[in-house]
Amino acid sequence: MIMFKIKPGRNLYLSGTVDWQDLMALSLNIKTLVDQNKKEWMNLYITSYGGNAEAGFGIYDFIRKIARPKMQTVVVRRASSIAIVITMAGTHRVMLSSAVMNFHDIGEELAEVGVIARKDLKSALEVLNQKRDEYARIIARNSKLSPVDVKLLMDREETVDAKTALKFGLAHEIIR
Repeated sequence: MIMFKIKPGRNLYLSGTVDWQDLMALSLNIKTLVDQNKKEWMNLYITSYGGNAEAGFGIYDFIRKIARPKMQTVVVRRASSIAIVITMAGTHRVMLSSAVMNFHDIGEELAEVGVIARKDLKSALEVLNQKRDEYARIIARNSKLSPVDVKLLMDREETVDAKTALKFGLAHEIIR
């Protein structure tokens, strides 16, 4: 199934760092396209090193649970970190033959924290573990990998090429 014969104007782009503005902009644009024609396919082209995990989970949830469009996600060069989760939101997932997916462990920026109490660190670690579990569940639910497999990829900071992504069920098709 090749979805590249899509009329102009039904293409969306996610590049750079995933953030709250991406969540808002993509949600608005996806809703607009779904309202125009829910049955017509749209493309989301992705080249991203990842970014804010909560914003990325929000994009995934909006696509999968709220808008539910016919969407093809296309990894153009790379999908790293939370951008992999966003890729999994696609009904049909495509990677260019030169594209890769980069897995790594979940992190959180603690800018200008100063001294942090042990109980606060423990609480922060619990939140990170919950995000890690959610990340692994989403990818496992949409691929041939188990949550344990996903966590191993994260721990090893693995880079997965398009051929391996196809084998793992992370992609449905490779464009050469």
